[in-house]
Amino acid sequence: MKVLKRAISAKDGEGVVRLRCEDGEDLWHAYNLIEAGDRVRCTTLRKVTKSSSTGSVTSNKMRLTLTLAVTRTEFDAEGGVLRVTGRNAESNPHVQMGAHHTLDIEENRDFSIEKVRSLQEPETGSPRPRARLSDGLPPSAVGMQWPSIGSTWRATRTALPRSPSW
Repeated sequence: MKVLKRAISAKDGEGVVRLRCEDGEDLWHAYNLIEAGDRVRCTTLRKVTKSSSTGSVTSNKMRLTLTLAVTRTEFDAEGGVLRVTGRNAESNPHVQMGAHHTLDIEENRDFSIEKVRSLQEPETGSPRPRARLSDGLPPSAVGMQWPSIGSTWRATRTALPRSPSW
């Protein structure tokens, strides 16, 4: 996995990371990094329909860059695709705000992940550890935070234990 750009706050771990997955294992790591509530930005194809004043309707497939507020992620190991589902979070002339969409992230496609909330804030009291990006570690490193330990976290370079949803 290549880190193309990163802007991460040392105070709370929030920020944006632009990545490029080079193989299926990198897609698996990205699957474990993306959580519900994060924002993911990627290019996608979208069918855009236009109506004329005479009533005729034309539809074209256009390449758009969308930013989604993530609601769900799926990893397809056989197809080598990470699917990120959510609502459009930024205005776009062809897609309404709040419209549902699914981004297919494949190998060698650039995308960015934005962590938009602090890890220090209590969420649901879930014992599941949460991923955290760190500016002081090697680009491929990711930190984990366990709710029972608080803000202490440890860097890891191994696959995160999360069963895929297929």
